[in-house]
Amino acid sequence: MDRDVFFLQDSWTTLAVVRSIRGRCRHKRNRVARYVVHGPVAQRVFRLGGGGPRAEIASALFVGLYCESHAAVVEVWVGQPSLGQLFYDGTMFSARIAQAELVRQYACYCRIAKLQTIGGGWASLRESRRAMQCAIELFNVATAVGNEVIASNCRVFVGWALLWSGNTRQALKLFKAEKQSACMRKDLEQQRRCENAIINARTNTTLRRHAQSHVHDRMPQQWELGGCTSGNSSVTSA
Repeated sequence: MDRDVFFLQDSWTTLAVVRSIRGRCRHKRNRVARYVVHGPVAQRVFRLGGGGPRAEIASALFVGLYCESHAAVVEVWVGQPSLGQLFYDGTMFSARIAQAELVRQYACYCRIAKLQTIGGGWASLRESRRAMQCAIELFNVATAVGNEVIASNCRVFVGWALLWSGNTRQALKLFKAEKQSACMRKDLEQQRRCENAIINARTNTTLRRHAQSHVHDRMPQQWELGGCTSGNSSVTSA
């Protein structure tokens, strides 16, 4: 009976095959052998002639029997990986995961830079609706990469957009909530930023006149929330 020795595409696939046949009956081992032959995991195949005990094949493990199309039965073996190959494949697998995450974060931070530039331009023009759009999208991207500093700043940006649209009450509520959150985090810079926003909302007559002239430009309720106030829900309820 001939023997086919299969070297699979990586050592972790080999370990998965070995684990799947451990303690299995002959019928299930033969099913695994058929998968090894026809599956996409085989990288190299060596055929050895019949005769001699199975122990002659060092560093290989017997999987099961497989019946070929011309009714010939062959033994299916898999080559066992070395410790060095196990280490290399595990390292490369982790490296590919890290690379994919870095690519994702790079794309997100490029998007953040673009939104900060565009949103700042609309904010300087006091275009509250478009500034709000950029602030909410910026908040979502910052949350996706776990950047709490930018997400906190976005909540303040949303507050300013609400203030320019004439929604002073909601803007003050958001500023106060973010100030409490900054105090809990001991973020002095964000705390001062919120204090200045609160003072401007209460005393700046220019902002009030601008808000009154744009009172028709109020944002819908879903824009006012937009997920940006969810980070402070526990603070406002306290």
